[in-house]
Order: sequence, then C-alpha cells, then structure tokens
Amino acid sequence: MAADGSLGPMHVIQAGESAGDRPSAGKRTDPGHRSPVSPRAARLQRWSARFPIPLAIALLALWMTASGIAGGIWATFSGHPIVDAGPQLVARLTGSVLVLALLWRAGWLRDAGVAAPGDRRAWRLGLLATAYLAPAYVVAMFGVDGLRALPDALAASFPELWVIQASVGFAEELLFRGLLLLVLAAAWGRTGRGGLTAAVGAGVLFGLPHLVVVVGGIDPVIATLNVVAAIISGIWYGAAVLAFRTIWPLVVVHAATNLAVLALPMAADAAGYLRLILAELPWLIIGAWLVVRPGARGQPAGP
Repeated sequence: MAADGSLGPMHVIQAGESAGDRPSAGKRTDPGHRSPVSPRAARLQRWSARFPIPLAIALLALWMTASGIAGGIWATFSGHPIVDAGPQLVARLTGSVLVLALLWRAGWLRDAGVAAPGDRRAWRLGLLATAYLAPAYVVAMFGVDGLRALPDALAASFPELWVIQASVGFAEELLFRGLLLLVLAAAWGRTGRGGLTAAVGAGVLFGLPHLVVVVGGIDPVIATLNVVAAIISGIWYGAAVLAFRTIWPLVVVHAATNLAVLALPMAADAAGYLRLILAELPWLIIGAWLVVRPGARGQPAGP
C-alpha cells in the first residue's frame, strides 16, 4: 500500500520479460502488494497485459457458462423454474466462487477491490448514489405512482427478491468491476485516460449481456435502451472502483437500484428507459471526473 493510503500499482510482467528475470525460480514478488506471485498468476498477468479484450471476453463467457450450468442443474433437480430464488442463488454463488478463485490465484484480491472495504469517501458516494438513483429510476420508469407503490412492493418482495438482488449485486460487481476491470486496467492503466478507457471497456462488457432479454420477447428498442443504461452504469461504477479501490459501495448501489425497479409489478416503455438514461448521465460525468481529475489516486496533481 502506498504512503497515501492507496494501493500501489499492480505489477504486470512486461512483454519480453523471461522467467530468468524473476527473483526466484518458484515465485516472484509483486511490488503492488509485496506478496509472492506464483508462475501461474504471473502467466495470467502477462495475458492481461498482452490480450486484455480477448481475455476479458473469455472470462465473461466462462462465468456465464458456469453460472448457467449450475443454475440449470439446480432447477432440474429441485423442480423449480430457473428464475426462482434457489437456482438464481446457486448460479450467482457458482460464478462468485469462480471469480474469487481466479482473483486469489492471481494475487489480485486487494487490487480488485475485494479485500478493501473502502474509506468514508467511497461510502458517502455509494450511499448518495443509492439515495438518488433508486427513486430516480422508479420515477423515470413508472412515474410518481411507482414511487408511491414502492414501500408496499418492497415489503411484499421480502425476502426472496432482496436475497436475489443482493447476490446479483455482489456477483456482477465482483466479475465486472473486480476481475474484468482489473484485466483491462492492467493493459491500459488504472488512472487518468487509461483508467477511463478501462472503465468504458468494462462497462460495455457489462451492458452487452443485457441483450439476452430479447430472447424473452422484450421489444428490441427497449432491450437496446436497457443495454445503453447498463453501459452507462457500468462505466461510472468502474470509474468509482478505480478511484476508491473497492467494489463494496457499488455492490450496495447495484443491488438497491435493481431491487427498487424489479419490486414493482409494472412494465416500462421506451420513454421510461430514455428518462432513466438521462437520470444516469450526471453520474457518468462524476465517474469520469473521479478518474481523470488532477490529484486522483496514483495520478500526479497538475498537468
């Protein structure tokens, strides 16, 4: 950890660096957290530096496949639909265990923001975002009537939907803002323009899987707007993780906003999704500023 309290830079083996350059034959030291890094972890770091996009896509595909298979198996043997709480929890738990194992093997748990709970500034931002975005999403999509109906809807959906959305918030932040963001940032940088590029890349990877709702018969226009909204959320979530080096406040924001919208038995139209996107735009600006502002963590102040 650096003297200012921020995480030091993750060490990535550079192209052309050979095994003979390592300080020991078995494990090497990662100056980012002063702990030994195994040859397997060093290999993953090299892949991140050289092939960030293909590696991120492959990891996303692996996560989706493993989660889907686990949830499908549980649904088959339990006799419950795959959208029920049981299969959903099994799917998210499987994906989370997979990502945690990869982060642990690579020595990236702290760099990915999993081992760091976050400071007061991170939690102030997270709680402020939750207090603004949860009701803003509801009003944008369902109007003031949706906001009036929200307390009863939240009570009626407890505990099943609450547990599902808590697991979704954790699993998806762990993957997209933990593992995949770190893979991209290892190649493009963790602060300034490179960090913002990594946040955009992770946001796009987060948004595109939302197109699967088209398979369920959702209007393609609404599905596309949903993807755009998810990309915007993903970008500023990623920027906040790069700025504060923790995923935990974003787990709360993600779970709470999902819960507020999904608890209501209402359907939004395209105009509702457009209003939702407009409600998110200030947070996109805030996220970009957190990463590129002078004096951001790991970035020198001034030009």
